[in-house]
Amino acid sequence: QVLLTFFWERTAGSLPADLQLQLLDENDQVAHAWQVPLIEDGFDASAWETGQRLRAQHLLRLPASLESGSYRLQLQEQVPLSELAVATPDRTFTSPESDTGTKIPFGEEAQLAGYTIARDGDQLTVELVWQALSEITTPYNVFVHLVDEQGTIIAQADGEPANWTRPTTGWASGEYIVDRHTLTLPPDGEPAELYLRVGLYNPADGQRLPTASGDTAELPFGQ
Repeated sequence: QVLLTFFWERTAGSLPADLQLQLLDENDQVAHAWQVPLIEDGFDASAWETGQRLRAQHLLRLPASLESGSYRLQLQEQVPLSELAVATPDRTFTSPESDTGTKIPFGEEAQLAGYTIARDGDQLTVELVWQALSEITTPYNVFVHLVDEQGTIIAQADGEPANWTRPTTGWASGEYIVDRHTLTLPPDGEPAELYLRVGLYNPADGQRLPTASGDTAELPFGQ
C-alpha cells in the first residue's frame, strides 16, 4: 500500500470531482490507474473558501500483478509526484508438497489447497497451503483453532499469512502461499477428540469468507 497525502490551496475556478492517478512503468506505459476524490467522498466544495488550505489522503493498493522494477506516480497525466521501487516476493504457481491435498474454496478469492500437521511435545505445527483464485483487495487474516467436541477452543493462532509476511492483498491470481502456524497445547493434557478449524476473516469487521460448510474448514486431527 502507498499512502499519498496532498496539501491543496483553494484558488479561483471550478473544481474537479475526481482526480486520476497513474502508475507508469520504465517504458512510460500505464501499469495501473486510480480514480480518487479531490478531498474525500461527500466533500462539499461550495464550502471551500478561496485561500483556504486542506489536506487529502489516499491509501493506494498496488496491484499484486506488478512486476519488480521502477515506477513513477503522476497526477492527471501531467504532474509528476514520486518514484516507486517495487520488489515483488518470490512466487510459486506449482502446488507445494503437503501431507494432505484439498480443494476447499473460501468465497471466490482463495482456496485451501493442502495442509501438513506435525506435533513435537506441546507444540503443534500446522502448515497450510493457500491458492489465490483472484487478486484480493481485502487484507484477510488467517485463524487456526484447535477445538474439542463441544467446540471449545483449546489452542489458537491468528494473523496475516506466513507470519505477517504475505498479506492477501499481495497474492497474485493462481499463486500458492505456504502459511505456517504454531499452536501451544495446554499443559494439563487434551480431550480425547480434537479438531482443527481454519478460516479467513476481515479484521476490520470480523466478517469471514464463506465455505461450502459454513465459514471454516474442519481438518481431521489425529493425536
